[in-house]
Amino acid sequence: MQACLAHELAHADRHARQIDRPFEMPDSLLEEAEASIHGSFLVSLEPSQRKLLIEDARDQLDPWLLER
Repeated sequence: MQACLAHELAHADRHARQIDRPFEMPDSLLEEAEASIHGSFLVSLEPSQRKLLIEDARDQLDPWLLER
């Protein structure tokens, strides 16, 4: 649950900073990966939750790389 909230908070923070990415596939996968990495830097996260976010970023990047 913490990892999910951190990911969504990262989307909101990135939007507020006007760091928006394309919404079309496959490039939308980059936005998802970046949000997970961004969220992983929240200091209140437990290490296991941080690891989940990094794994999610990897899982988003794998299919993006296959498209390139």
